Amino acid sequence: MQGTEGYASLAERLGGRLVSVTPLTGGVSAEAALLSLDIAGERRRVLVRTASRFTDVGDRREELRRMGRLLAILADAGLPVARPVLVDPGAEDWLVLEYLEGSTDLPDPAVAMPALARLALQVHATPVERIADLGLPVAVDPAGEAREILARLLPEVDPDSVIEEPRPRDAAPVLLHGDLWPGNVLWDGGRVVGLIDWEDCALGDPERDLATARVELTLALGEEEATEFRSVYDAGAPHTVDQHRVDLWTVCAAGGMALHVGAWGLPKEREETVRAVALEVLHETLGRLAVR
Repeated sequence: MQGTEGYASLAERLGGRLVSVTPLTGGVSAEAALLSLDIAGERRRVLVRTASRFTDVGDRREELRRMGRLLAILADAGLPVARPVLVDPGAEDWLVLEYLEGSTDLPDPAVAMPALARLALQVHATPVERIADLGLPVAVDPAGEAREILARLLPEVDPDSVIEEPRPRDAAPVLLHGDLWPGNVLWDGGRVVGLIDWEDCALGDPERDLATARVELTLALGEEEATEFRSVYDAGAPHTVDQHRVDLWTVCAAGGMALHVGAWGLPKEREETVRAVALEVLHETLGRLAVR
């Protein structure tokens, strides 16, 4: 990211001076730092983050500008997201956001799972006309993506034996967070105060977010909590959830996790645990798809 000189220059652009820089760890794809600023005698904290390291270098500034525009729209719509302070149009590849006070430590799952499900429903209810011109990716082909995943991960599996095209959707695509897992949610007690890391957002099937949440919650907490999340979501959803689509997207989510976890920089033991859980969920899902 930036050196101290670059951060000091940023502080001046925001009308203050730099007090301290705290690198933030735990992210897989992007780097981030917490800046403490003195602005007219008052302390202010902002978050500075890069684009994803998995994004082509030439596309990173556009990714950050798009994310900044999206977050501004979502904040205006009442979602608990960090509002952009500065989307830099110059030479630096970073985005400056307001700092959200909160913790990724989950409260009691009996409180957290309903709250997380309501958060997903809120995201999916965002009027898409507000973000139609952002050029977000579209995710509406779970069968095609599932076939690609299987070809790379389990070439011995005949995709025709498990992958069928889903029924056409009656409902329009919705806003997807794209990486709905506990580590991307900030809590203050039992209250959600932030949903972070929107770099994988898209327009598409809500079942895609549900599949990601299923895999991630199973990994973080267990099958019981993942099931509770779905129960609350289903009860509040405006349309019946298409379980076949959930299963197809689960093949994509679990298979993608198993394929790519080696690039996340995790300790070896943790990497093996993540891959094992992902493969367990994947094989369970393929078994269900095979008997449709």
